[in-house]
Amino acid sequence: MIVYIDDLNMPKVDTYGTQQPIAMLKLFVERAGIYDRGKDLNWKNIKDCQFVGAMGRPGGARNPVDPRFISLFSVFEIQFPSNASLAHIYNSILEAHVKILSPEIQAYVLSITDITLALYGFIIEKLPPTPSRFHYIFNLRDLSRIYEGMMLSTPDKFKTVPQFVRLWRNESLRIFFDRLINDKDKEIVTTKLNEIVTEKLKEAPGAAEIVVKDPILFADYRNCLHPTVPRLYEDLDSFDFIKPHIENVLEDYNIVNKKMNLVMFEDALEHLTRIHRLMRLPQGNALLVGVGGSGKKSLSKLGAFASGCRVFEIVLTRGYNEEAFREDLKILYGILGVENKPVVFLFTDAHVVDEGFLELINNMLTSGMVPALFKEEEKDGMISQVRDAVVASGTVDTKENCWQYFINRCRSNLHITLAMSPVGDTLRTRCRNFPGMVNNCVIDWLTPWPEEALLSVATVFLAETDIPDDMRPLLLEHIVMVHQSVCTLSVDFVEQTRRTNYVTPKNFLDYIDSYRVSLTKRRSLNLQQCKRLDGGLSKIAQAKVEVAQMQVTLAEAKIVVDAKTNECNALLSVISKNTEVVVAKQNIAQEKQEALSRESEVISRQKGEAEVALADAIPALEAAAEALNSLKKEEITEIRSFAKPNIYVQKVCECVVILRGFKDVSWKGAKQMMADNRFLATLVEFEKDSITEKQMRALREYFRDPNMTLENLQTISTAGAGLLRWVIAMMNYYGIFRIVAPKRAAVATAEKNLKNAQKELDTIQKQVEDLSAQLGTLNQQFSVNTAEQQDLKSKADLMEKRLDAASRLISGLGSEHERWTKELEDLGVARIKLLGDCLVSSSFLSYCGAFTLDFRTNMIQKIWHADLVTKGVPVTNPYSLENFLTSEVEISKWNSEGLPSNELSIQNAILTTRASRFPLCIDPQLQAINWIKKKEGKQLEGRVRTFNDSDFLKQLELAIQYGFPFLFENVDEYIDPVIDPVLERTITTAAAGRKVVKLGDKDIEWVKSHSLSMSSYNFLQVAEDGAG
Repeated sequence: MIVYIDDLNMPKVDTYGTQQPIAMLKLFVERAGIYDRGKDLNWKNIKDCQFVGAMGRPGGARNPVDPRFISLFSVFEIQFPSNASLAHIYNSILEAHVKILSPEIQAYVLSITDITLALYGFIIEKLPPTPSRFHYIFNLRDLSRIYEGMMLSTPDKFKTVPQFVRLWRNESLRIFFDRLINDKDKEIVTTKLNEIVTEKLKEAPGAAEIVVKDPILFADYRNCLHPTVPRLYEDLDSFDFIKPHIENVLEDYNIVNKKMNLVMFEDALEHLTRIHRLMRLPQGNALLVGVGGSGKKSLSKLGAFASGCRVFEIVLTRGYNEEAFREDLKILYGILGVENKPVVFLFTDAHVVDEGFLELINNMLTSGMVPALFKEEEKDGMISQVRDAVVASGTVDTKENCWQYFINRCRSNLHITLAMSPVGDTLRTRCRNFPGMVNNCVIDWLTPWPEEALLSVATVFLAETDIPDDMRPLLLEHIVMVHQSVCTLSVDFVEQTRRTNYVTPKNFLDYIDSYRVSLTKRRSLNLQQCKRLDGGLSKIAQAKVEVAQMQVTLAEAKIVVDAKTNECNALLSVISKNTEVVVAKQNIAQEKQEALSRESEVISRQKGEAEVALADAIPALEAAAEALNSLKKEEITEIRSFAKPNIYVQKVCECVVILRGFKDVSWKGAKQMMADNRFLATLVEFEKDSITEKQMRALREYFRDPNMTLENLQTISTAGAGLLRWVIAMMNYYGIFRIVAPKRAAVATAEKNLKNAQKELDTIQKQVEDLSAQLGTLNQQFSVNTAEQQDLKSKADLMEKRLDAASRLISGLGSEHERWTKELEDLGVARIKLLGDCLVSSSFLSYCGAFTLDFRTNMIQKIWHADLVTKGVPVTNPYSLENFLTSEVEISKWNSEGLPSNELSIQNAILTTRASRFPLCIDPQLQAINWIKKKEGKQLEGRVRTFNDSDFLKQLELAIQYGFPFLFENVDEYIDPVIDPVLERTITTAAAGRKVVKLGDKDIEWVKSHSLSMSSYNFLQVAEDGAG
């Protein structure tokens, strides 16, 4: 067996100067055996093995190797091919391709190779690898990649030499230029490249200008949304030309995938074109290097969509390890080899839970397959599924051929995109340990967003925000200035404090979003306060009008009361006169009655004397008396009925509920009452005498409103009167004896006179009765008028009291009216100044967390606030951060909870409670932890964890679901990537409108009241896309 070992000097040198893999290989090669890894350490002899090793010269990521190990090999140095050899190799490749192109291009092939080698030699000399430029490693792979891109040229798109040379320039820039980390290095390359082009094309007027014109954008996505149209690699000329195409691609992407809200500024279009180019090349892999928020993932997903590739990502869960990663890779290779689908494997630095993952990635980059990924039975299953394709390709379907065909298909369909951050030494260490990340990837270094990109993003995200047109350009310029000033100050901050503050596009996006949200909320609050004050002033003005109306009404009421008083006095005079007449008539009747009584006594005496005389003279006295008086009384029972109101009571449903005695005095109760079909009838039959004093007190609260009128509901009843009938029967006595006739005649004459006198008495009594009835009517009318006069007088008195009270109230509110008017004017001014105030506060919340108090004061007062004043943007002057973002009451509460009262601590508390991102507190004195624990109280009990606790994920999950606070203590430079969706608030909307966040492999319902805090004892070089 021949064992080939590549990159022999890649193993890291440990503390003691040894390389453990080299030590094991030395034992293996020198002694032809190794020790068994079991407990007994049995020696195993291994025979018939030969070893072939390869390595580069020590330097950069390569280490010196133990000379005793090297002495076991026959060492051969392989020289880099000469320029002549390279020219022959690449000329042959290019000449074979350009046979389909124009003759003038065919004649220019040798010149293309010459300028390629010249540029390559210049870059090797001028840009050697250093610790900060560890990836400046250029070799023949890079030359081959340039020619691979040139092989994409077609006759209908490349017809002239300048067009073909421009293609060469694009491919050279993509390989050499895109990995450069600063403007100085880029200037070196572009200057040399333009110099070479100008020298080679000096005989063709205008050709050099065509070649070096920027931007240079080559891609085949013009027709990517039209599958039937051939996709040809071409020069897309300008950003204005490609932007509509990319926006259409983004629109289609958002239809079938989770929506991405991207702004296609020029820098983003350029990086997207670079990424798309790699995904369209066979085995095209990319290493995207940029800080968090620079768009690595978003552009990769959009580029994959435009390339027709699926995107494959691993999903981290608690306990995710290499075994789980291998299982995910099996799924990936099933898509690549069995389904034969092109896939972009997007792998970010957040996915590197274990550095061993990168070993597998390195194998995929270098060989296309992970060793020992599939078991034999799994390999047999894969082979059986590709066997037909192997036969169709004309290859003998042996097991080895089928497996190799499977690997080749996977490698052709696989595009690995590594999205890494340049922060710290992590990337440099990884590239040193896993050289495939540099050798087998085309590197695209995403530099900080230029001013044009910042301005474009701010313009788009603030497009729908209500900002005056004359202020909008000034605000956008200020927003860009703030971000750039923080970048500049971060450099000074590192020099003075040796603390690194990473300013990323995420800060900028958070800044814009914070400003937009803050401006909207502050304007809404300002509008509410204005409405409240304006409502109070309106009520005062309305009260003044109503008082004036009451004064007029009171004057009119007094006139009516006076008239009614005069009417009562006149009626009283008439009653007095009639009373005198009635009394006189009654006296006359009384005297007549007494006279008749005396006459009746005389007649009775005379009649008695006649009866005595008749008793002696005549024995027979016929006396007959028949009483025919039948008296019957009919009683008519009084019928009680209830009055029906003539109008319905409007706007007083609650009053009706109170009168009827329901317990639920609310709108709900009123609706339930009105839902009754007999609602109107029950009001008509309402027993108004059942009203209680408690109900009357409740009603008086409603009738204090001057817009309400008091209506008296009277119950109307009809009473029947009884008819008395009575008949007087008189007894006629006829018995006149002849001997008593004179006496009877005298008695009859006396009785006749008595009867006439009685009739006269009846007439007088009748007159007295009529006069008494008239007098009663007058007395009744007098009583009614008197009652009405008293009622009017009481109402007038009540109105006068109310008028007096209202007048005193309005007089008392005079000072409040002035104060409220002044506050309303101040709120109007403050509303205008919210444009600048919210800018300063949002800048503070998004950028100032890592800085010391001196830097914060300098940024806020001397740079940001001063810039707003200079530009004429409305802003409070002097500006107080504490007054705008908090209040003295809240600060006092914080101090009572243990927060120090100094300005820095108060600002830190504002950042903790007001910032849109979760806080990471650098807390060597434990002030923040103690304050947070006291502030959250019992809700934080049992929810303080470290990343080393085995149950932290479960407790965090419960805290999110139930809206409780959660605190991570003792955070070091490693933050478990499983909580990245929580830190970034990657919240999606699930069924029934629920807000969920993905935590591991679970969708956890997000409760808005949840808060997360992290604390560390020391200042950390924390990942730039972590917490705020």
